[in-house]
Amino acid sequence: MSDTTVTRRFGLQRVDEHTWMIEHLVSAAHETDPVGHVTVTEDDQVEVTWDMPVPLPVIYATLEDALQSLEEWAGRPRGATKPIPIPHFPPPPH
Repeated sequence: MSDTTVTRRFGLQRVDEHTWMIEHLVSAAHETDPVGHVTVTEDDQVEVTWDMPVPLPVIYATLEDALQSLEEWAGRPRGATKPIPIPHFPPPPH
């Protein structure tokens, strides 16, 4: 893997041999704040320390899996959804 990996919204920047920083590339407000830090352990397990509250795992198989998981979470639809219709039936006869 190269020293920089980029998706639509996020990028991985290598810090050292086993550590990466996840950066937010779209928002100027988050320009200097990392989204998380990634460490590749000796047994090639990827551990993420999230620097913001996200409901995502902290263990991944690869760096790309961690970045893709974050990308999918950030791209989810937000806000209210249309109501789900509930079928209504007349009362049973007595």
